[in-house]
Formats: sequence, structure tokens, C-alpha cells
Amino acid sequence: MSFSSDVASIVGLYLGRYCLLDWIDPDKLNWFIFSINSSAIPLLIANPEKIDWVNLSKNSAAISLLAVNKEKIDRDNLSGNPSIFELRADPLVVAELLSV
Repeated sequence: MSFSSDVASIVGLYLGRYCLLDWIDPDKLNWFIFSINSSAIPLLIANPEKIDWVNLSKNSAAISLLAVNKEKIDRDNLSGNPSIFELRADPLVVAELLSV
């Protein structure tokens, strides 16, 4: 399975972050549960065939990965993911603050 350039750029965001400990065999991980782990994104990206998309949809660190795989998202679990929100400035509040 290959990923688009969008996913490649996401991988770049995670380089230098968490790495699986040397003594842990990735083939013995429970990928169903592992897909919820917010520190697991780099390893999940490297092993897309093992991703459990239902659980990944709960993972608050996976929003960028989900965004480029919208057809695989579990909408029920995504609905409970706090990372589906972003903070946006209210233009009226900004105008009020700037007028002071």
C-alpha cells in the first residue's frame, strides 16, 4: 500500500518523535488497541495495513492521518474525538479587543 504526498508530509511531522522500545516486537502488538495510542502514529503510518480505523478514529493524535483517509473514518468514534475541534477567533471579540 502506498500513501499520497499528503501522508508523506504528515510522516515528516512525526519524525524524531516517539519510537517503539527496542525490546518490543511490533508483530506481537495488539494493533486493534495500538491504534488508539496517541504515541503510536509514526508506527501506524509505517504499517497502514495494520491500522484499525475504528479505533484510530478515537485517537486524538491521528487527525491529520484521518483527514487524508476520510473514507476509512468511523464517524461514531470520530464524534467523541476531542481533536475534531479547532480554536477560531470570533471576529467580533477580536474587533472589540483591538478597539480598546
